[in-house]
Amino acid sequence: MKTIKIIGLLLFFCLPAAHAMPVGSAFTYQGELKQAGVAADGVYDFQFELFNAAAGGSSVSVTLAVNNLTVDEGLFTTVLDFGGDPFTGDAVFLEIRVKEDSDPTFTTLGPRQSLTVTPYSIQSEFVAVNGVDSASIFNNSVTADDIAPNAVGTSEIINSQVQQRVTGTCPGGQAVVGVNQNGTVNCQAAGADTDWMETASTVSTLKNVAIGGTDATIGSGTFAVYGPFDDTFGGMFVNVDGTGFEQPFYGYATNGNFRSWTEFNENADQWRVNINNAYRLYVDSMGRTGINEPNPQANLHVDGSVRFEDLGVAGTGVAPLRIQSDGDVVPGPNTFTIAMPPAAFTVEEPGDSFQKVLGNGHAFILSGFGALSAPVYLPDGATVTRVDIWYIDDSVQDMTFRLRRSSHTSISNSDLAAILPSGSVAGIRTAFDTSISTPTINNSAFSYYFRVFSSNWTGSDMGIRAVLITYRL
Repeated sequence: MKTIKIIGLLLFFCLPAAHAMPVGSAFTYQGELKQAGVAADGVYDFQFELFNAAAGGSSVSVTLAVNNLTVDEGLFTTVLDFGGDPFTGDAVFLEIRVKEDSDPTFTTLGPRQSLTVTPYSIQSEFVAVNGVDSASIFNNSVTADDIAPNAVGTSEIINSQVQQRVTGTCPGGQAVVGVNQNGTVNCQAAGADTDWMETASTVSTLKNVAIGGTDATIGSGTFAVYGPFDDTFGGMFVNVDGTGFEQPFYGYATNGNFRSWTEFNENADQWRVNINNAYRLYVDSMGRTGINEPNPQANLHVDGSVRFEDLGVAGTGVAPLRIQSDGDVVPGPNTFTIAMPPAAFTVEEPGDSFQKVLGNGHAFILSGFGALSAPVYLPDGATVTRVDIWYIDDSVQDMTFRLRRSSHTSISNSDLAAILPSGSVAGIRTAFDTSISTPTINNSAFSYYFRVFSSNWTGSDMGIRAVLITYRL
């Protein structure tokens, strides 16, 4: 069993004189090694490593190997240099591992040794000339409160490293084209450089500015930027470096108050337009545009009403716009009609005697109980909106007019439209029905027909002249 006893942790130092070499970060460590309670003698291999805890914890340094170190009557001395990184002000503990040259593995000695404050820390009270440089100062550790007013002047500034404040001026008719590190300026005649121009009489009353070339068009009190007209970027470009929420923007204000601005929101990957402190327009990375809608779900997503002024719909078969229940705008329905003349009708019972009077005439059954019908052919998916009829009924008897559908799979019929006039009136009469039941045409399940019925036909003073069916598609 190996044990270790700390004799001392020694740091040899002296205060440096002018131009003396720095002492560095190495320190002398002396210890006593016993084996089975007896002071060790011989040559041993050592390993040294720093940890942030007396037991467990994490390593805060590299492992220093010291081989073939002589131990005389249990005592050994060595110089250790872990650099300055482990010593940040927090407690550190030294772990030592040792083995004889013939041993295959190291034995970790315990406990770890705490490295305590040493006399060398006295140097912190006496900082030598140039003893503190930029590498010795943590970022943001020195603030304005630490520097007295006027403590830094021209004599403390190295011109090759720090830009002094601008002290030079240019004579009338000239403008500043460069500032030197010592604060002096370089001048040239205003407008002499083709990359920029200034058209005001003096810099203090500068109103009209053009950047990028004399081709930039400017007027009274304006700022213009000229860029080349080719495949490179021209004009103004704002680049914000950093991570997280970056918002380069261009704004417009009146009377000192912001009225509108545009910005790019990095987190949302979205370009926005703000008017009077409210976002109105959004464009995302997919090109989808939202008006008063921050999360557009279509190429154009509007939250609110939309008005189309003089939106013309021209051409045969061109449909107007229609808004669905989910808010999508789709081509709207076109309106079509089917006209059915008297010639389209025939009797439902072969024994009925009827006539079709073409031209200005009508279709009718000569006498008795019976019905006339005609097939109706409508496009699949069409929506019937209205049925109009023209007829003659100068009789005390009444007729009924029905647009019907017949199921393909059962013996059943139902009405889409029903017109039930009554009374006798001389001449041509008209009637219509707009309360259509099951208006959508389904040709895969039904057939459609128009039926005219009377329980007592009385000849030519009754009859159907025309049927007009209106539908949308």
